[in-house]
Amino acid sequence: MVRRWLSSLVLLAAVLPAAACVRDVAPSDSRAPQWDGSGSLPVGRSEHSMSVDGIDRAFVVYRPAGTTRDSPTVLVLHGGYGTGAQSESRYDWDAAAERHGFVAVFPDGWRRSWNAGGGCCGAAGREGVHDVAYLQALVASLPVDQGQVYAVGMSNGGMLAQRLACETDLLAGVAVVAATALVECRAPAALSVLDLHGTDDEVVRYDGDRGDPYGPRSDPVDGLPVEELHDRWRRAGDCGPDTLSHDGDVIVRTAACPSGRRVVLRTYPGLGHAWPDDATETISSFIAGRG
Repeated sequence: MVRRWLSSLVLLAAVLPAAACVRDVAPSDSRAPQWDGSGSLPVGRSEHSMSVDGIDRAFVVYRPAGTTRDSPTVLVLHGGYGTGAQSESRYDWDAAAERHGFVAVFPDGWRRSWNAGGGCCGAAGREGVHDVAYLQALVASLPVDQGQVYAVGMSNGGMLAQRLACETDLLAGVAVVAATALVECRAPAALSVLDLHGTDDEVVRYDGDRGDPYGPRSDPVDGLPVEELHDRWRRAGDCGPDTLSHDGDVIVRTAACPSGRRVVLRTYPGLGHAWPDDATETISSFIAGRG
C-alpha cells in the first residue's frame, strides 16, 4: 500500500558569509547522546540547532554504531508541511541507516517548507530564505567525509535537492521522489541521480504540465517532463544511453556513467503524488552502492 504525503525532502545552494554556530538542543529523549560541535558525532540519535543568516535552524542526526568519517552522509529533506523528525520516522530512515551504514541528517525547513527556487515553496519560497546556504553550512560543520554527501527529498524537498545539485558542488548524488527542478541548470555537476516518479502525480506532473497547487497559498508547479529531466542529468554526467528494464510493474531506465556513477529513472504506473513503499530501501541501496 502506498503512503501518501503531499510534501518533499531536499537541499542546498550558495554559502552565506555570516558565521554559523552549532549547538545542542535539549533532546526529546534525555538519554540521547549529545555533540558539542567538535570531535566525532555521537552514536545514536542526537538533536541540534545552528544559526544561519540570523535564523535558528534545527536538525537531527542519526549515526549508527560502526560508521566512521569515511561513511556516506545522507541529508533527508522533508516535504512541504513536514519536519525532519516526521520524515525520519515515517519512512524508517534510522533502520535504513543501520542496514546500509550511513549517517542520516534530518534538517527542518523554514516554517515547514524549503526555498527550491521559482517562488516555490511555501513561506521559505515567498520569503527567499537561504536554504541552500543553510545546508551547506550544516554539512561543513559536520565531522564527515565532505565528498560523500547525498541529498534525498520528496516533492518540495526533492526540488531543493535538485537546486543544490544544479548550483553547488556539495553532493556526490541525489535521490528524489515526486519532484522536479525549478532553477536553471547552466553547469550541473556530474552526479549519481535517482528519480522515482508516478505517472499519475497530480501535483508534480509526469508530463511537465502545471499540476494542482500543493497548498492553499502555493502556485502550481510547472517543471520539465520527468523523462526530459532524466535525460538532462544523463547528458550532464556524460553517461551512455538508457538501458530499459522492469522491476515488477516499475519501468526502470538506467544510464551507466564514468567513475561508476549511474543516472536512474524509476517510473511507477498509476502512482500519484506519493512515496512508494519501496522508496527508502531503493534509495538506500543506491547510495550504499555509491550510485
